[in-house]
Parts: sequence; C-alpha cells; structure tokens
Amino acid sequence: MVGQIASQKKSGGILQVEYIFFTMGVLRQALLVAATAVVVAFIIPAYRKPSLPVPEIFGTVAPGFEEVRETFRKNYEDGWDVSEGGSAFSVYKDGEKVVDLWAGYADYEARRLWREDTMSMIFSTSKAIGALCVAMLADRWLVDFKKPVAEYWPEFGQNGKAKITVEQLLEHEAGLFVIKRPLSFDLLRDHESMDEVIIESEPLWEPGTRHGYHAFTLGPLVDGLVRRVDPKKRTIGQFFDEVRKPFDIDIYLGAPVEIDHRIGRLIFVKETLSHFWYAIRNIDVVRQSILDYIFGNDKNIQSVFENCGEVCEGANLFGSPGHGGQAGYADPDNRLSYGFISRYLSPIGLEFSDPRLGNLRDSVLRSLSLQNENFEFLRSFDQKVSFGLPMSLLSLDPRRYHVSLLKNSVFTMGVFRQTLLVATTAVVVAFIIPAYREPSLPVPEIFGTVAPGFEEVREIFRKNYEDGWDVSEGGSAFSVYKDGGKVVNLWAGYADYEARRLWREDTMSMIFSTSKAIGALCVAMLADRGLIDFKKPVADYWPEFAQNGKEKITVEQLLEHEAGLFATKQPLSFDLLRDHKSMDEAIVETEPLWEPGTKHGYHGMTIGPLVDGLVRRVDPQKRTIGQFFDDEVRKPFDIDLYIGAPLELDYRTSRLVFVQGTLSHYWYALRNMDVVRQSLSDYIFGTDKNIRILTENCGEVCEFNRYADPEIRKIEMASVNGVATARGLAKLFSILANGGKVGNKTLLSKKIIDEYANDRRGLTSDVVLWGAPLRWKYGMNVLPQPNNGANLFGSPGYGGQAGYADPDNKLSYGFISRYISPMGMQFLDPRLSNLQESVLRSVKNLQNKNL
Repeated sequence: MVGQIASQKKSGGILQVEYIFFTMGVLRQALLVAATAVVVAFIIPAYRKPSLPVPEIFGTVAPGFEEVRETFRKNYEDGWDVSEGGSAFSVYKDGEKVVDLWAGYADYEARRLWREDTMSMIFSTSKAIGALCVAMLADRWLVDFKKPVAEYWPEFGQNGKAKITVEQLLEHEAGLFVIKRPLSFDLLRDHESMDEVIIESEPLWEPGTRHGYHAFTLGPLVDGLVRRVDPKKRTIGQFFDEVRKPFDIDIYLGAPVEIDHRIGRLIFVKETLSHFWYAIRNIDVVRQSILDYIFGNDKNIQSVFENCGEVCEGANLFGSPGHGGQAGYADPDNRLSYGFISRYLSPIGLEFSDPRLGNLRDSVLRSLSLQNENFEFLRSFDQKVSFGLPMSLLSLDPRRYHVSLLKNSVFTMGVFRQTLLVATTAVVVAFIIPAYREPSLPVPEIFGTVAPGFEEVREIFRKNYEDGWDVSEGGSAFSVYKDGGKVVNLWAGYADYEARRLWREDTMSMIFSTSKAIGALCVAMLADRGLIDFKKPVADYWPEFAQNGKEKITVEQLLEHEAGLFATKQPLSFDLLRDHKSMDEAIVETEPLWEPGTKHGYHGMTIGPLVDGLVRRVDPQKRTIGQFFDDEVRKPFDIDLYIGAPLELDYRTSRLVFVQGTLSHYWYALRNMDVVRQSLSDYIFGTDKNIRILTENCGEVCEFNRYADPEIRKIEMASVNGVATARGLAKLFSILANGGKVGNKTLLSKKIIDEYANDRRGLTSDVVLWGAPLRWKYGMNVLPQPNNGANLFGSPGYGGQAGYADPDNKLSYGFISRYISPMGMQFLDPRLSNLQESVLRSVKNLQNKNL
C-alpha cells in the first residue's frame, strides 16, 4: 500500500511537472509563432527591399547659397526625404532666383527621374492661390473682405449664412468645413450643383466665433465667390490665368491633361517608423490627433473625412502648407520666397515643422547671415531608433519543452514540429494572409457597343473577367471590324488602378511587339511604290550595313528574323535608341550570330532600329519610322496608333504597373503552352543561351516597367514602342483584311496582302524563343488556318496585345490590356481565343440567318 501511495505521488509529481512544461511549451509555441510572423511580415521585407543610394542633386544655387544644396542632399542622406520619392526646392531673394534644386524620382516604378520642369500636386498650398485671386479682386474694389458674402452671392445667405463675411470665409471661421451633401469629384465638376449644395448647408457654429480648417470646402466656396464677383464670371482656375500667363508662373488650379507627363506620380511612398516617432515626439498636433482618436474626441475631423468621401482618397511669413510637406511661402522682411514640392507625403509634413523644409529654410537664412534668434528654428535631430526582437525569442531551446525523462525520439519529434510550425507560420504570413487581405474586386462593368448579332462577344468579354482570365484591377479593350465596319468595341477595368482611373473608350496602351507589324507595313508600303525590293540585299539601300559579314542579308531575311542580328555589338539603351546616328553605327559594327537565312531567331528589340535605319534611307523624305507611319497611315486613314507617342497623350495611356498573374494562370500556361514548358526546362538546364544573350544585350530596354515613363514611350521603336487603342488596331488591320483600300485611298496593294495570306512555308522553330513554332512573312506574323484557308497576319505583343487581319472572313481584331498575362501569346491567350471563337460563332450565325 505504501508503495502504491508512493508510486501515485511520484506519478502525480511527474504529471504536475509535465503539465507545467506543457503550459510553458504552449506559451513558447505562441512566442515562436509570433516571432516568425514578425520576421516574415516585417524584417525579411525590410531586408529584401532594395536600399537606394542618396539621389543625385540637380539644379543651381547662386554664389553664397552652396550650403542649401548640401542641406537638400543631407535631407535625403538623413532619411527625412526618401530616395524612391522625389522633391524640388526653390528660393527667390529680392525677386531673383537663388536656389533651384531637384532630386529623386517623379515615378520610381517607371524609373522616371524628377526633372527641372516636373510638377507635383501642391494640395493645400492651393489655398494660398485661391486667397490671392480674392485679394486681387479686392485690390480692384470688386470685393470687400469685411462685407458679407451674401452681398455678392445673394443665395448664399440662406440657412444661417447671411452674416458670414468674406474675411470669415477665407479665414476658416464660417463653420462650413462640411456641407450638407458628401463631396464627390462629379459634384466638384458641376459648378451649379456644387453651388446648390453650399446654399443648402448650415454653419456648424456661429460664424466668427471659432476657427476650423475648411480643408476641402474652401475651394468650391472661393470658386463660387470669384465666379460672382469677377466681371467675366470666370472660374477660379480661369481667373488665375491672369497670374500664370502674364507673370510666367508654372502653377495651375486644375491641370490640363496635356501636361500630365510632367506631373510626379502620387503613389504614396511608405514612411519610416522613425518619421512617425519624430512626429509624435516633436509635433503637438500629431500627439493630440492620436489622443483624440483613442478617446473618440475627433468628432470634427471625422465629419470632414465622412463628408469629403472620395475627394480625400489627398511680418509674418504667409502662404500655405500642403499635405505631406508641400509649401509656398513669402518672407517680406527678408524679401524671400520658398517653394517646396515632394511626392513623398511625409507624416511630418506640416509647415516648417517638416525637418526637410525647416532644415532648408535654416540653411537659406544662414546663407544670408541673418540673426537666428529672430526666428523659431527647427533643429534637425540625429537620433536613430532601432527595432529588434529579444534574442530569447529567436533561440528557443526545443529541449525545454519536454521533461528530461522523455525519450530522445520525442525530442526529435519536437524539433521537427518546431520546424514545421515555423514553416507553416511563414507560409500563412507570407502568402495566405496577403491573399485574403487583397481586396476582392467585383467583375468590372463592361462598356462599349456591339452590332446586332455580336451580343455573345460582350458576354464572353465579361466572362473573361468572371473566370479570372482577365483581372479586375487590370483593364482591357477589344475591337472587331467586319467587312470594313466596326461591329465590336468593348472596354472594362482600370487604366490605372492605384489612381482609380477607369479605362475609357479612348484609352491607349502599349502594344509592345504588335509594333513589329506596323514597321513591316511601312516597309511593305515602300515596296509597293517600287522603292525597295524584299529580295535584294539591305546593303543596296544602306551601303555601310554590309560591313562585318552582313553584305548578303536581304530585306526579306531581315524582316523575317533570319539575319542573326537579335543582339548588337553595343548593348542597347534608351539613349542609344534616341540617337539614330549612334544606333546605326552600332548596327554597322555588329556581326551576325549565324549565317543569315539558315536559322530563324526572334529579333525582339533590334528589329525596330534595323527597320528604322532602312526606312530612313529608302524614304525619299528621309523620315523616321514614326514620322513615316504618322504621315502615310495614321493621319490619312484616321488610325489611333503611334510609334513613339507624343507626351501630350500621356493622360490617355494606361499605366504599365504589371498586375501579378495568379498561380492558376501560370499553371494553365505550363499545361497548355509548349513554349512555356520549354523555357522552364531551358532555364533549369542552362540551355537558354540565345535568350540570355538577347536579355543581356537589351539591358534597360527590356525593363518593361520603364515604359510607364512618357519620355520612354516617345522613342520611335517599331519593335516594342507602339501605343494604340484596340479600335485603332482593329481599324488598321480591317483595311488589310479587305484588300488594302478605303474608298479611293490605297494603304497596301492586294499583291502583298495575298503574299501574307498565302504563305504556305509552314511554321519553323525559333532558336531564340525556346523553339516556339513561328512564321513571318515580310515582317508580319502569319498564322496558318485549317483547311488551307488564308493565313491570319499581324503580330502579337507582350502580355496579350494583338492586332490581326483575317482576310477569308474579312475580319480584324484588336486587343490591348495592361494585365501582362503569362499566357499572353497570340491566340494561345485564353482571353483572345475565347473572344475570337465568339466572333466566329457570331459571324457564322449571321450567315446562317441570311441564307
């Protein structure tokens, strides 16, 4: 009995020990999960994020202001400004410019640098511009600051606003920081409706008794006043042109779309923890805002955000600060003025509390040797905040989860389970949680028209989004012409999801390699005129080309990717492509990589400058490829397509931020596309020599994110740099599908069109594109059809772009998308194949009805 009791006590003790260790084990498991989650979610991304160097500082400073340049640079060096952002600072003294500096990126994703003429949103600094316009009207005795607004705008006096003076309105004392109806961009565009809403609104306090920032409402309030006081009844933006034009001021209230290419992109750069910590320590309003939020005392600011809706989705010194650090100020005592703009919307960007602006103003005043005690200067802090995990969390000893009596096998299982737990947590945090956090967008609304009988095409276009072949945060357009008439013109999604800019009827997009068909067309037109012969050597028209083993390369071999010139001796760059003389020299120096005419290998980038060099020598007017296409095709035939897009079209162009393909898309490509499987195999086994040569040679020109920069899209390159609407592509290929004529105008002879349509040589293996079966005819990609039908001809473009003519059915297709699909190759792309099949079914049904 005693032995049993002792045994029970011993057993109970072990159970207690095991329970204690079990509890500690659970706690440590939880800590391990938490530590892994922190590492995967925060620390690894921080280390993976490329560390950008301090950007080069551009611009000028007058003698004596050299310190300002150094301070501007130091703002980046110390982390107050961020290198993937961009900013500019300018100072005038005694009416003369003494500082004009800029640095960083206007658009980091596109690697578009900030330039001298780069503009940026100035947000609330705009309020100073509105105030200036009212002051100018007061100067002309057209308005009196002390009089009620209702004297100039009688309806404004309704609903308790009769006594609000112009001064109270401008000084944010009117109690109208929210209005009766929530703001929207549509409401702000409609002056009459906006005025009605203002009239209906009541002050939220007795006017003149309080001050409350009229963040968004001040704009339409001032605009309504100016339109009534100004004898010409101009809007605030039109009135400000009285300043902008005569005084040559580079500011707009409401920017014209034609200058979109100059504006820094407002994708907010992520701020650092040290910036938030600085703001909390040094800026009272930041601390108070946090306290008000925690204790629910921020009623008024919540009202502002609820009221402004989608519009929020951004002597004394006088002027105005702007959201995130923008600023424009005048200092009359010192006859100074400051202008600062930045696309980094800093949490500490509030007047001169922003260290960037405070540091710069200090350096300006020091340069003038002014007395520091006359000003409240903000000193820069050189404090670094470090964050880390207790090492105990990262070095948990698995043995402590088990009592020492447990077997070694249990310990081994413990280590395995710890590893499995860490791995599972990492997968959940890195992949599953982000997937669930990613907003699930509905199928976008489908816009556009279809002719009777083609209704199914609209449904298939929608179904491509519904089934996930196209993605809602992307955007696309599809157009079809039949017998020379437009029968389908559809579009959906976003031209720029981050800016919530919807795809519109006139939205253009990069067509990438579909541009090759445009270059081929230009050469074919010259051949039609007897100026060039496909069978003759290129050197007959471009004598220098014959050097280094190229003397026998024919025009046909060049256009059909058989010249062995898919890489040039000098690596490609955008600067080289802009300089025709240097580009021509690089081509002349290059030797073919195989005996011309013996192999077929995709000249992905080089075909553009090769064709351009040929066209400039054959064309009697010596025009570039873009100029030739513009004069001979785009204008006379009204085709919405450019080789090298003018900067003023930037606002119409969809943004090339590549939407990520889903795993199902990649899996589909692997299962159904030989070229994808082969490319993967070649990569694994290192047998992709030619594609490596191509990508190494093209360098930055193959960085497709760079084509989001309008300065890059301006380059005339008939290999990848076309920009078009889907309608423009379909209309162009419709002319070719219908014999090459429109009325009494001939685009291309039927003779050459028939050569495209009836090339029966079959497909050949491409030695660059992983053995892909391709066929080109005089630069047009030809697709053999069943039953010996006429070839489709045109060209596919990277990610799914396409323009093709179907001469047998007198059909043409144009498809463009900003979703760069991994399946986007010719009609292998399910989006395009689904649409083409629906078009052919529609045509067949219509033909059966007419029998």
